[in-house]
Amino acid sequence: METFSSSDSVGPQRRATMRDVAAVAGVSLSTVSRVVNGSGAVAPEALRRVQDATALLGYRPDRRASALRRSDGRSGLIGLVVDDVANPFFSQLHRGVDEVLTAHGSVALVAGSGRDPRREDEILSAFSSHGVDGLIVAPAGPETGALERERRAGVPVVVVDRAPRDSTFDSVMADNAAGVTAAVEALTAAGHRRIAFLGGRRGITSTEQRLEGFRTALVAPGGYDDALVLTEVEEEGLPHRLDAMLAGQRAPSAIVSTQNVITEWTLRHLHARNLQHRVGVVGFDDVPLAELLDPPLSTVIADPAEIGREAARILLDRLDESGPQELQARVVATRLVLRGSERVGVPVE
Repeated sequence: METFSSSDSVGPQRRATMRDVAAVAGVSLSTVSRVVNGSGAVAPEALRRVQDATALLGYRPDRRASALRRSDGRSGLIGLVVDDVANPFFSQLHRGVDEVLTAHGSVALVAGSGRDPRREDEILSAFSSHGVDGLIVAPAGPETGALERERRAGVPVVVVDRAPRDSTFDSVMADNAAGVTAAVEALTAAGHRRIAFLGGRRGITSTEQRLEGFRTALVAPGGYDDALVLTEVEEEGLPHRLDAMLAGQRAPSAIVSTQNVITEWTLRHLHARNLQHRVGVVGFDDVPLAELLDPPLSTVIADPAEIGREAARILLDRLDESGPQELQARVVATRLVLRGSERVGVPVE
């Protein structure tokens, strides 16, 4: 009988089957089938043994197996979990994933977690139950329990856009630190010295890397000031936090906003306060019609479609066992597009 392990190895283990459950439980395959499908009476002791074996092996029924199994024994389905399917960044990432999967004869199932770890857990379980061959996930938080569970069950996982700290998952991310450093350098070149940082959740690598790039760029020009760093930014609380920062005696003359949704919230608030021509802004991830805004918005542009393509390639290599066995941590270059907003609000010496 094959041994199933809960080791922390990078590669996925084989997905458990009903035959494996039957072997561990010491019952017939038909007994396992009756328990899984609820299709017949089962003695209490046999039921308990099947349930124990199912939990031990991490087995989940593949509810689409009969309809979707191909000659290679796979479903042809890949689960893609993102924050928000309507976010332009993730829409483009999805497009990149689709390009690679279509050429491979596979299809992505896509769902948004809303950055809620509980919802992410539900989605991962549902995808696994529907027989996905692998998962591409923008993690909803720093905890990895649900992702580890799927990997132990035999499902390869690639994380995108951000990775939990000390992650042991294959990953594809933008060059976050270099992108923010370029943004700060553009602002300081324009004449700004007091620059604020707006970012997302701490403990996620994308936030930490962008903050590190911010700190690095400010060592020489004017110094790094913790009072000008706002993280864990949410739409509801941002106006109050921005007002307090901009009203202070050491208010910033410019802002680096490190997520496209945060940039949208920031611009909306600056316009509401009639400050759009008094505070410089550089965003991270482009926003729709950025060049048509007043003033036109300068942004660090990642390449979400390429991030998606790279993630899909890694996942397919894992499934085919054709790629490198070591952990993959690929970084996609960013580029800075200056449209004029970096020159707004430059203090007069």
